[in-house]
Amino acid sequence: MTYRGRLAWILVVAVLAVLAATALTAGRASQRIRDDIERARGAHLLNTLKNTVDSNLAIGLTLEQMGVLQTLIEREKGGANDVLAIDVFLPDATLLYSTDRGVIGAPVGEDWVARLATDDTWQIATRGETVLGARVDTDLGTPAGGIAVTLANDDSHGDLALWTKAWPILQPLLPVSGVAVLLAIAAAALVTVRMMRPFHDVARILAKPEPDGSATQADLTGPATGPAAAAHDVRRAWADAERHVAMATAGLREIDDVQ
Repeated sequence: MTYRGRLAWILVVAVLAVLAATALTAGRASQRIRDDIERARGAHLLNTLKNTVDSNLAIGLTLEQMGVLQTLIEREKGGANDVLAIDVFLPDATLLYSTDRGVIGAPVGEDWVARLATDDTWQIATRGETVLGARVDTDLGTPAGGIAVTLANDDSHGDLALWTKAWPILQPLLPVSGVAVLLAIAAAALVTVRMMRPFHDVARILAKPEPDGSATQADLTGPATGPAAAAHDVRRAWADAERHVAMATAGLREIDDVQ
């Protein structure tokens, strides 16, 4: 492959790589924004449920007496596609209410119970899901239990899902990429012509000498400077050497003729 062809391929690959990196970066940014929005919705849902439970606890009810919570959490989950589950559990780790009725009464994880030691909203992120939780207190200020909202994460499919999200961003860039590739090829042609011009001048000077050992100005694309001037010097040196050789040869012939 010629130098011009190699340079064109390098520029084309660079352009396509930049476009792909742009789409990938935009896809990652879009995914982060969606994750932030989903977490904000989950946090709002969690606070809404916590306020409802706190209001009932403030009038003396216990979590066991709030059977309406089962209907409430099922309704809230049905209106949020990104919510995988909503659970209400007691300090002894017993699951009291859940959108998955099959696990009601089962123990929850120790990490959930351990978070009841803090009154701040807590978060546990694992591959494929994020759990947002909060503690609810009795009217005496002691922990009455906890509420956990489990959200789905889109990172469960890794890079495949990321490229799936990046493809819609990349599609509008395809016409731009075609124009950019053509411009890259044209730029490669112009750059190589300009870069190789001095070498072409030198080749013409050395390959097409005039009788006096120099090249005509028509053989050059510019003034005889730099490599072109050096090539002229070489041609003159060759001509001088040829003249000296011719003179020495003529002298030897004269000696032979005298003898």
